[in-house]
Order: sequence, then C-alpha cells, then structure tokens
Amino acid sequence: MKNRKAFFKAALAGGIVSGALVGYLFAWYANIPDIKLLQEFHPPVVTKIYSDDDSLIGELFEEKRELLKYEQIPQHAVNGIIATEDTKFFKQRGIEILSIVRAFLADIRAGSFVQGGSTITQQLSKRLFLTPEKTISRKIKEALIALQIELNFTKKEIITMYFNQIYFGSGAYGIEAAAQVYFNKHASELTLAECALIAGLPRAPSYYTPLKSIERAQGRRAVVLKRMFEEKYITNEQKEEAGGKPVELASHGLLPQAPYLMETIRQKLEERYGSDRIYREGLEVYTTMNVEMQEAAKRAVDAGIEAVESRISRRSRGKDEERPPVQAALIAIDPATGGVKAMVGGRDFTQSVFNRAVQARRQPGSAFKPIIYAEALVRGMTPADIIYDSPVILDDPSRAGKWKPRNFSNRFYGPVTLRKALEKSLNVSTVKLLGQVGIDNVIKFAGELGIRSKLNAYPSLALGASEVTLAELVSAYGTFANRGQKARRRWIRSIKKRDGTVLEENHPLLTEVM
Repeated sequence: MKNRKAFFKAALAGGIVSGALVGYLFAWYANIPDIKLLQEFHPPVVTKIYSDDDSLIGELFEEKRELLKYEQIPQHAVNGIIATEDTKFFKQRGIEILSIVRAFLADIRAGSFVQGGSTITQQLSKRLFLTPEKTISRKIKEALIALQIELNFTKKEIITMYFNQIYFGSGAYGIEAAAQVYFNKHASELTLAECALIAGLPRAPSYYTPLKSIERAQGRRAVVLKRMFEEKYITNEQKEEAGGKPVELASHGLLPQAPYLMETIRQKLEERYGSDRIYREGLEVYTTMNVEMQEAAKRAVDAGIEAVESRISRRSRGKDEERPPVQAALIAIDPATGGVKAMVGGRDFTQSVFNRAVQARRQPGSAFKPIIYAEALVRGMTPADIIYDSPVILDDPSRAGKWKPRNFSNRFYGPVTLRKALEKSLNVSTVKLLGQVGIDNVIKFAGELGIRSKLNAYPSLALGASEVTLAELVSAYGTFANRGQKARRRWIRSIKKRDGTVLEENHPLLTEVM
C-alpha cells in the first residue's frame, strides 16, 4: 500500500513537472517568429557603382552581401561547412540532442558558455532571428526556431539561406561577398583551398580572417581540409595539395583613388532614394566616370601638389614653418554630354573629406573674363570691335573708396580690338567692356552658362572678384567648347534595381546659350 502511494505521488510529481515543462515550451513556441516570413525575406544587398564602360568601380553597403542560388554555391564549400559545422546536417532535423547535452555538460563544468553545440540550422536561426547573447533561454528559442525551419524548408533551401546569410568576416555576409572580398572572384570560381579557407571562417570570423592573420587562416583551413578528408569528401592527395597552397588574397580592381567622386555619387543617391534603399536594395548605378581619366587626374593632382610644395620649400630655404598642407582639385567634364569623367576633390580624402571641386568657392580671377567677352558677342559685338584701354576711375563697393584698375604690365594699350584685349587679358579693357554690356546682363548670362553661385554686381566682377566653384567654371567653359550648347552636368547615366528594372535614365540635355 505504501509503495502504491509512493508510486502515485512520484507519478503525480512527474506529471506536474512534465506538464510545466511542456507548458513552458509551448509558451516559448508561441513567442517565436513566424518562420514562413523567410519566404518573403529580403536581406540587405550591395549597391554597385559602374564606370562609363560598365566596369565595377565601387560599392555601397551596410552588410556586403550578394544572394546565390543553391546551384551557384561550390560543392567544396558546402562539404567544408558540413564537415566542420554539422556532419549530420542532411540526416538530423535541425537539432542534435547529444551535441546539445555534451555542450551543456561542458558549460556546467566550465562555469560559463564554452561550447555551442549548434547545428547549421541553429546557426541560421540565431543569425536571422536572435541576438548573440549566451543564455539558456536563447538556446531554447534557437532550437525551437531550428525545428520550425526544418519543418518549412528543404535541406537545400536551408543550406542556401545559410550561405547567403552567415558572416564570413571583413564585412562579408554570404559566400559570394566573401569570395569577392578575399579573392576578387565569384563563389562559383573558388578552388578547393579557397573554399576550405572560407568554410573555416564562421566559427570565429574576426579571428580567422586572412586580412588580419594569414597564419591563423591557414591553420584553420588545414582543420577544415582534415575534416573534409575524414568525412570522405576529398582524397588525401587533394587535402595535401590544397593545404600546401599559399593564401593569395585579392588585389581589388575598385578605384581607391576616386573617393571624392564616390562620395558625391553616394550623396546624390541618398538625396533621391534615401539611405535605407541604397544600402539594402542592391541598386546598380551606371556613372559617367572614365577609369583611365580618373587615374590620370589623380596623377596630375599629385604631381601639381608636389611641384608647388617643392617651390615653397625652396623659397623658405629650410625654415621650419608651420604651413597647412597644399590642396588641389580637378574636375573633367565632357562638353558634349555633360558627363563628369574624372574628379579629385583634394590631396587626401582620409585627411579631409571637403570636396574642393564642387564645394569650395574661390575667386576665378581672369578665368572669368571670357564670360564677359562672350556676352559682348551675344549682344552683337564682334572680335574686331574697338575698346579703349585707358585709365578709368570707378566706384566699387567691394573696395574702399575709388578704384583705379590696372593691367598686369602696369601700362595702357590705347585702342585695342576685343580679340587683342582678351588675348592679352587686359584688365582695364575688360572692366570697361563689363560696363558697356551691363553687369546684370553678364550675371544673368553666367547663370545660363551654369554658374549658380552668387555674383556681386560690382565692377571688380570683370577681374573675377566673386567666388564660384570649380565645377561651375568648368561647365561654363564646356559651353564654349560645345559651340554654345550648354550640357547639363551629369554624374549618373542610369540606375537599375537588382532585377533589372530601370529606375531612371539620364540622357544628355543640351540648351542653346550662345
């Protein structure tokens, strides 16, 4: 009788505990995310920027990622991940009870979380739905989500999601991004040695990335190759051959010498589409930039800065003077189409992001004079018309008191043709011509040429006393080169969504100004 009562008490206690445990699990289960949302899940992918010949020159991303289909993932990479992360992936249903128990016991002995015991599906569930915190409650959620994923997706779909989602270090999410970051090639082109290196990264991507330590990456690759051999995915000969190959990282073809241009394009994209879209939707942006011209522009700016600094050094004769670094800017625009072909905004983007090609306003000096002569021609004057280069005294609000302009040679030339006055860049003749055609007319005409900066209606405008940007002045000169047709400045030819849908196309837009 006592034994029967003890049995019933034990059974009742067991039932209560089991019921509580089942209820607890059901409560967890009710709070896990809807796994079917994965069918509509669109992770952030890379926005790519192309040059005028459609060469890839830059990327914008929060998480560098490109999505692949199962058939595009190299089999060596699949085998490497399975051999090292989850040997029973194709046999179990998302969780491996014995592995979890072993990890749990190891954690108890260590007094902290030292083993994960996670299957590939559990790793995927943690990556997609959970935080990296190491708690028992998170591990329970991870297991329940893994079971749900297994119930709703095939093994091929799960491994494909894994390879598109898992972090492989150095900003690369997914195997395609990893292949490009480390080897500058598509995932489908990876060798066995390269697949093994990448397959070894998910365990500790920041630690094993070859960009930090080639030795650690090689050691981890050796572990993966050994496991692939033990699981009979490769032969011993393949293991030895792949393990003996040096890690040869990519030298990327993207343009490190065009940061100012890339930043300008990024700003324009963000203005039009918002940061969320350009960093997550994987747009394809086709620009007007020419790679060879950009490289030549950078060399030219570097050479110019070096020459100026050399002259300064000779003049200072070794004096130890604190001087700000010499800066320079260059922008090249196709006069016929308005396409920006090259741009350098300063000597070093890492030291100063201020773009002197489009943001800095400087007095153009005598470079402004052709605009005045062009307005004179538009108003019916000819290159043979005479203007008197003789002393004149003017009121100019930009100067204190009366202003008496002088020529660079400190002499006057008397009656000269407009052609000669422009050829010799005569200051006095140009000031007089400005008065004849009208300051307001010249300001309006400059605006039609593309100068948007505020121009002051003073006589000193003739000598370029009002500040403009380099890009504005180059656009204005482009109109001269294009026979009076002003081409709207263009940075972007077209933008497409990742499915090929065209979002915008920017064709050359010409306006007759002269």
